[in-house]
Amino acid sequence: MDFGEVLRQWEDGDPKRSERDRRRMEEWIDEHPPDHPQNASLPDESPQQRRERIKRRRPQRVLDLHGVRASDAARRVDAFVAAAVRDGIEKALIIHGKGKHSHDPRGGVLKQVVYEALRAHPHAGEMGVPDRRLGGSGAVWVAIRYRSR
Repeated sequence: MDFGEVLRQWEDGDPKRSERDRRRMEEWIDEHPPDHPQNASLPDESPQQRRERIKRRRPQRVLDLHGVRASDAARRVDAFVAAAVRDGIEKALIIHGKGKHSHDPRGGVLKQVVYEALRAHPHAGEMGVPDRRLGGSGAVWVAIRYRSR
């Protein structure tokens, strides 16, 4: 039995399995990412299945931009994504805040800068708003792509 079969059994498995056990397994997987993320798809995993798996996964690295000037944010996002690629990260989280204390009449300037920087980065893939406990609308998760656009 290979790892893909074990993981499929785990994900499809016993409905009686406790939430705590599931979280412990997800944390272990997060702490022990595949050595080669570009090959991280499971043997029979379709691109859609991989996207769904990454969406469910907890972010492996976090960048908090609270207090950072908009002029520095794009550079930090670029360096953060480049480091994630170098370190084999599959999913990252960037906290930009909600812009409640912004002096700009448009509000959350950092959010705009972060999304623009991610759209421009060749290794930034799918993005989304995390659930509330990870920052909600004050953050964005990004899947790291290993084939540049």
